[in-house]
This record gives sequence, structure tokens and C-alpha cells, in this order.
Amino acid sequence: MFRNRSSVTIKHMVFTGIEAAALQITGNGSDEKVPPKHYITGTEISDNSFTNCGKDYVGWSGACVQIGHLRGGLVSGNIINEDQGGGIKQWAGGWFEGVKVSDNIINVPARDKSWGADISIELWNVGADCEVSNNVTNSWISIVRGESSGGIRSVKISGNKITIDPQLNNKEALELAGISDVEVTKNDIRGAKFGIGLWESVPGRGNARIAIHHNIIGGRLDGEGVRVNSGNQVTIDNNTLYDLSKGLGVFTSKLAIFGIRFVNNIVLDTEYGIVPIANGLPIYNMILSNNLFSNVRFPTEDWGKLKTIYKNAAAIIGEAGVMNLADGLKYKLSSDSPAIDRGMDVGYSYCGRAPEIGAVEVCTN
Repeated sequence: MFRNRSSVTIKHMVFTGIEAAALQITGNGSDEKVPPKHYITGTEISDNSFTNCGKDYVGWSGACVQIGHLRGGLVSGNIINEDQGGGIKQWAGGWFEGVKVSDNIINVPARDKSWGADISIELWNVGADCEVSNNVTNSWISIVRGESSGGIRSVKISGNKITIDPQLNNKEALELAGISDVEVTKNDIRGAKFGIGLWESVPGRGNARIAIHHNIIGGRLDGEGVRVNSGNQVTIDNNTLYDLSKGLGVFTSKLAIFGIRFVNNIVLDTEYGIVPIANGLPIYNMILSNNLFSNVRFPTEDWGKLKTIYKNAAAIIGEAGVMNLADGLKYKLSSDSPAIDRGMDVGYSYCGRAPEIGAVEVCTN
């Protein structure tokens, strides 16, 4: 345990069979509602091995690595194999600024009686350009509360490969709860009940300004690619969503939902494309445009008691023209795909006359 210690480096260590946590590095004087009195800096946890160093308790679970109150820390290149608890977990409310969690390989129990499945990475109260990138894991990542705090975004979640066993795990692969200013891009998510789930964290605190783009999500016939239960200004652009029950589900609960944009997405081999359900509260200003639906039985279905207020334009129905690759990128466009140069310019770089539809941009030069 390290407390109130800056410039701590843990590298090339092996931790095995340690109860509750192998490492705990935090500041002091904080909880999930109150920021720490001071942040610790210069923390690096890199290239270590952790085996069976977490534990399940009544109402909570420990993890191999427990961190909190970090400014500018790095958790990278670690290999975690856990038989009870989680992988990398916030402690004392979290509170992270400019922290990078990257290139870790994490395997945790796919079934847990308290949480459905143990968590691979959990960060609370993130800000000032944190990053969760290029991790490989068999279970869910949870990011709870945060805002940009003077940075460009609170957190960028990119390049992660999350492969869920659908027979064991009914969780979302990526949970966002009560957080603003997030970018989610170039992730490969397979087998999750919900690929990306946007929820409230506490009553009245929803998600805002979330950009979800160029992700490949699917591989579960009772699953949803993206579920929005809470959202304001959520853009879902240029994703490929395949082999699912629903590509996008937008369900109001305790908060109305505003400004969902679903543009330039391929929805492939899916029962339903887009399902808004406005029951107790309405869904306002939902934009659906330039999406390609291929082998989708019901491209758009409104199941709400209240009419969803949306603009639905320029949908494309037909064969997607994609190549299913065993390794690497899951779906790449064939040269004759109708998705090439058929997208709307929403601000991301592209080659050709217009953006491609889906997660993969084709550049021939």
C-alpha cells in the first residue's frame, strides 16, 4: 500500500495469491462525492504480472490493482489473471486527471453472483484527458462520473478489444454512467449483452456530449450494440453493428433524452435496427441519417407510449458488401460496397467524395 506518495514506480514485478489487492496506491481524504485534498503525481504501474490477487466480499469486490487520486499516472503493459475479484479498480472514489490505462491484458471471472461478471477496469470521477486504450479483456469496463475539467475531454476510450462469453456474461462491455465529454472510438466489442451502455449514475445525473464512432460491435443474437438510457448530445456515427437483436436502443427512464444522432452506421444481420422507447418521458431531436441496413428485419421501430421526435432521412436498405475477417478488423468493405462514399460529413477524416458508412474507411491511393 502506498498512500500520499508521489513518484512511485512499480515495474517488472510478479504478484501471486495476495488477498484483496496486490497494489493500492492513493492519496487521502476523499470519497466518491468529494475530490481529494491533493492528487499524487508520477505514478507508474507497468509490465507487471498479477495472478489471483483480488477477492469478493459482501457488497463489494477487491481488485488486483486499486488506485485513486492520481494526476498524470500510467498503468500499462500489465498481465492480470484473476479468479475472484477485478482487474484495475478505483479506490476511495477514484478521482483521476490525465491518467492513462493502456495495453493491459486482463482476464477476470465471467460470472459473479454480485455484479453479473467481475470488472476488468473501473474508473470513477475522471477528467482532464484520461485515456483507456488498447486493452484486451474478457469482461466489462466501467467509467462513472466525470467531465473534461479543463481538458479536451474527460476520457478517451479507444482501441480496446473486449470479448465477452455470451453463455456466462449478461453485462455491457462498456458502461458509461453520469459522465460528460467522452470519446469512444475504434473498439472491437464482441459477445456483450449491451456493447456500450449509457446509464444514470445517481438520480438526476445523466450523460452528456458523448461521441461514439468507428467501433465494431456485435456477435450476440440477444444483444444490443448501443443502449442509451440516459443521454444529452450523444453522437453515434460510423459504427458497424452486426449479429444482434438491436443495433441501437434508446429507452427513457427517469430522464428525458435529447439530441441523439445516429449517422453513417452499418447495421448488419440484426432483428431490429433502431428502437426508441419513449415511455414516461419523451425522446427529443433524434437524428437518423445515412445508415445502411443489411439483412435487418425491422430497420426502425418506435415502441414508446410517447411519440419520439426525430428526423429519419436517407436510409439505405441492401447488401452491405462487407468482408468478414477472422482476425484483425471484423468487417472491411468490399470494393463494390454501397457504403463507399455514401456517408454524411460529420467531422471525421475521410478519403474520397464522402465518408464511408460503417467503421472502416476505404482509401485506395
